[in-house]
Amino acid sequence: MTITIYTTTSCQACHLTKRALDRRGITYRELDAAAHRDQLISAGCQQLPVIVTPTETWTGYRPDKLANIRRTA
Repeated sequence: MTITIYTTTSCQACHLTKRALDRRGITYRELDAAAHRDQLISAGCQQLPVIVTPTETWTGYRPDKLANIRRTA
């Protein structure tokens, strides 16, 4: 499963999200939200981080959704 996270260095929710995924051994691709600003705004994203999985996209620190991500071998 490919997970992409759009973050900034000063975003506390971004750090919490990455830490939660790291603790579970889930790999992800991290992209700079500032470099993709127009794309994120066009998609209606108004909060960071933006998490994109193959089945859904959400914003903000969401432990409930992070808990449902399965680790792939």
